[in-house]
Formats: sequence, structure tokens, C-alpha cells
Amino acid sequence: ELEQLVSGLKAVFVCSVKCSAMADLGLHACDGAVSWNYFRLIGDYLHFGGMAFGLLVILASRSSEGFSLKTQLLYQLVFVTRYLDLFTEEQVMYLVVFKISFNLITVAMIIVMLQYRDPRDAAADSCSLCTMILGVGIFADLTTLGSSLQSQLWSFSEFLEPLALVPQYLMCYKTKQLRLAVVMYIFAVGGYRVLYIGNWVLKRYCWHSSYTDYSSWFSGLMESVFFFDFLLSFARQRNADSLLGQFVVRVDEEVGKVSEAVEMRTFGKRLDFGSSNAASDPEVQKLLGVKSPSCSPNGAEKLLLPR
Repeated sequence: ELEQLVSGLKAVFVCSVKCSAMADLGLHACDGAVSWNYFRLIGDYLHFGGMAFGLLVILASRSSEGFSLKTQLLYQLVFVTRYLDLFTEEQVMYLVVFKISFNLITVAMIIVMLQYRDPRDAAADSCSLCTMILGVGIFADLTTLGSSLQSQLWSFSEFLEPLALVPQYLMCYKTKQLRLAVVMYIFAVGGYRVLYIGNWVLKRYCWHSSYTDYSSWFSGLMESVFFFDFLLSFARQRNADSLLGQFVVRVDEEVGKVSEAVEMRTFGKRLDFGSSNAASDPEVQKLLGVKSPSCSPNGAEKLLLPR
């Protein structure tokens, strides 16, 4: 019995035994040790910390300068559609607290950003929300045909999350001066997904073919590509100097032109949170061309990213 116990403990830490073998040893807790690994736990707390940090920065400085409101709107949509299982499944308190906290913090972010939003940020925050949500919705529907509505919405949230930070990246690429607080926020909220890749690799290594989560793997890899591309541009002190960054900016501009024409023809005006590219407006360009001070009105530290 002692030899079996020692063997089972080794399996927990080195993950060299399949789940079925662990069960034969009577150590069902091994599944939990793998599922609740350090990659996942650190990633969750990094994600939570980044969101809380962003909210506190805006409240303390009374300025949302540099933060994308459209990113927060997309994250709210992600959390609402993903965490519907709170009403249908019994879960451990850890998950309940985190899921509720993510929703509440994002709602608070949206409220304070609307209160303290800078006109220049509203102009630079030009990403096409309607086009992005519609495209992801169609893709999620096609890949989950025959599934339940909750499953379809969960897949929708998985495919939308990699794009949620794109409006924030675009703002950073277009902004002449970038707040250090914004960079720290992106590092936490975008970096948590990199840790989750380690979580998925560990689970796959331990559980082999018994563990698959292709939609999460795809979205996590895509989100990490955007994240590392931004970090590379930031490290080089240049805005959107990579092929991916230039591609994202170009797509945003082209989609904005088309959707702007559609909005003007359909509604006779641009939609505040629609799909038009507000940066094409002469008044908006004038706003964006205003030379920003080295610090925010409340002294918030900023880091210069020369073009």
C-alpha cells in the first residue's frame, strides 16, 4: 500500500501516469491536482489583478485616457455569454467568485470610463464592433451546428475573447503617447492567456487523448499571437511596426470606410458604438492631432512610444 501511495504521488507531480492508472491506485485527487495547476491559478489571479488594477487606475486618476471602452464592451459580452453555467450547473466557490467578479469589474469599468472618457480616446477607439461581433457570431454558429444555445454562446465567447483586446491594441498603435498603466493592464489581461496555454499543455501531457478543448486552444493561441506582437512593438518603441500590427490597422481602416458608408446611408449618421471608423472624420483627425501633454491632467505616468 505504501508503494502504491508513493507511486501515486509521483504521478501527481510529474504527470507521467494516465488518469485511468491514477484511478487504479485510488488517488482520484490526481485529476484535481492536474486541473488546478499553478499555470491556471496564477493565470486566474493575474487576470483578476489586471482588471482590478485598470479600474483602480481610472478611479484614482479620474481619467480613462489610453483605455479602450470598446475592449470593455467586448469583454462584458464575453463574460455574459460564457458564464451562463452559473445558473445551470453547481460549481465550486472559487469559480463562482471569479466569474461574478469578472462581470462586476467589467461593468464598473464601463461605467467609470463613460464618466471620465476623453474625446481623443473616443476618437482613437475606432474598432468595428458590429462587424467583429457579427463575424464571430456567424463563425461560432457554423462551428456549433446542432449544439444547445448555451454551448453555442460558450463557443461564441471563446472565439470573441481573442479579439476583445484588439480595440485596445489599435488605440495603442494610434496614440502618440502611451500610459504606463495601460501597458501594465495589457500585460496582465493579455498575459494570463499565455499561462493558460501552459495549463492546457500540462493537461494534455497528463491526460493524453482524454483531454481535448480545440476551441479554447485555438482562441488562446490567437490571443497570444496578438499579445506577443504588441509586446514586440512596445519593446522596439514603435507603433504597429510588425506585419500583424500593420495588417490589423489596415483592416480597421478599410472596414471603417465601408461600414461608415453603410451607416450614413442607413441611419444618416454614425453610430457611437457601431462599426464606423471615427478616425476618418476631419474633426476627429483634428482631435487626434492635438499634441498631448507628457502627463495626464492628474499626473498619471505615461511612456512615450515614438513612431
